[in-house]
Amino acid sequence: MQNDPCQKRIRPGNYKAFMTRTTDDAGKVNWDIQMPFGSSLLIFRCSGIEDEATVTGPANTLQVEKIVAAAQQEKSRV
Repeated sequence: MQNDPCQKRIRPGNYKAFMTRTTDDAGKVNWDIQMPFGSSLLIFRCSGIEDEATVTGPANTLQVEKIVAAAQQEKSRV
């Protein structure tokens, strides 16, 4: 099985995520970073950015632990 050059695994913080690059019919590049935690999924989406590092840089600065804690706290309230 060959690797898809438009997909890769990354690690924002201490979490594993899946990064996908797509290009629409107009040639616009889009990036999705999907990070599962518990039974939830955090999606970080960028459009119109060609450079991968320009996307992963800000994604790596997200305070993922705080986002996960807030989501889990909210879920426990429901």
